[in-house]
Amino acid sequence: MYDAPMSDASELLHIITPNVTDAMVREQLPLCARILEFFPRADEYAVKAAESVLKFNRAHRSGKYATKDDKKLYIRTAAQYLKALESPNASLLNDYDCHDFKNCETCREAGVFGWKEFVRQVRADEKREKERKESERQAAALRAKRKAEEELKARLCPQCNKADRGNHTMSSIGGWVKVCDGCYDQQYEIEQGLIATGGKYEVRYPLKPRPEYLAAKGAEAKAAMAKAMEDAEEDVPICPQCHRAGKNGAGYQKHWDNCPVYREGLKQAFAQPLQKEAAKAAGEQL
Repeated sequence: MYDAPMSDASELLHIITPNVTDAMVREQLPLCARILEFFPRADEYAVKAAESVLKFNRAHRSGKYATKDDKKLYIRTAAQYLKALESPNASLLNDYDCHDFKNCETCREAGVFGWKEFVRQVRADEKREKERKESERQAAALRAKRKAEEELKARLCPQCNKADRGNHTMSSIGGWVKVCDGCYDQQYEIEQGLIATGGKYEVRYPLKPRPEYLAAKGAEAKAAMAKAMEDAEEDVPICPQCHRAGKNGAGYQKHWDNCPVYREGLKQAFAQPLQKEAAKAAGEQL
């Protein structure tokens, strides 16, 4: 008649009447849902609150101190419970809210307590548990952060704290330790400068250069020399006749003397007057 897992209304129905029949489900399950509406402040603990009020009623409406009138008010069904809650004077809830549970022997024996205080305690416990878990989470995060910092410190060069350590060792913070290639090369140059001063400074254990550093340094020096020679080289003038530079970089004067264009031009220039003289002489003979 109702779905599993058990709903709040069905749970309360089993608390009121442990032996539930199909007829009870059809008739009283809706009533239990209406009963729970009287405990809105309890939220998810509404069933617990309704159970506490029910225990309060049964503890004081039975037993050796109960009168005949008390026993008449003993709640046995969901219908009786709902009727007591809907009573115009709301005596059940008012008696419950005003009751001194701490000093009531009957309530202590029956395990009855004020549900509002119970909910406050539960929520306080939940808050403390949440704070405890948050504290543990922060502590775990702090431990993880410190571990990451230690791992990073062990991996980075102790000299610059920027690059990863290389394979070469030199005297640095903490003694002879592995440092990055940049710091090693820099220290090598410093020592070479001290050694070049002619003994003014003593380097007991000079560092050996890294082969990769020497190769890069040689290539850089070679490139710088080539650029310097290129910048210092004079521009080769261009022949004004053929607009070409001298062969193999020779000066333009040497090219001028042997320029085929210039020589052909000279040849034609000298050939024209000779042709005119020859034509004139031939005409006179005729």
